[in-house]
This record gives sequence, C-alpha cells and structure tokens, in this order.
Amino acid sequence: MKSDKVVLGKTYQESLHGRKGVAVSLVHYLTGCSRVSLEWLGADGEVKEAWVDVTTLKDVKLAKEWKDKGGPQKVPPRM
Repeated sequence: MKSDKVVLGKTYQESLHGRKGVAVSLVHYLTGCSRVSLEWLGADGEVKEAWVDVTTLKDVKLAKEWKDKGGPQKVPPRM
C-alpha cells in the first residue's frame, strides 16, 4: 500500500504483528519512508499506539453484520 492511499480515520491491519487500529497520523521522512500511527483500545481499556511502515498495512473491511446494526440513520431517534 502506498502512503498516498492511506486515509486517516480508516481502520487498517498491520501485517507484521496483526494489530488492527485507526490511522491517526501519517509522517513522510526525508529518506522517502512513510509511517502511520495506529491507535486501538487494548484489552486493559487503555488506548494503545504503534508507528508502522505503510508497506505493512492492509485495509480492513467492516463486517456486514456490523454495518447492519448501526450507521447513519435517515431520521434521528426521538428522546
């Protein structure tokens, strides 16, 4: 995956360790290397972060059952 295809706010999986997280920042170094900061919620409830090379990222598709349970609604619920 090239760094110009990385979209901040999307979920990616890092192929080396299998970590899944939301891309929150992108850095381009003078050497030509690009790295992305992924954040996710750990098992202990703390926010975890890892900087990974963009070449190790895979786009994560949301599961269909998750999309069916929520998302944008036509009319907001009344309270």
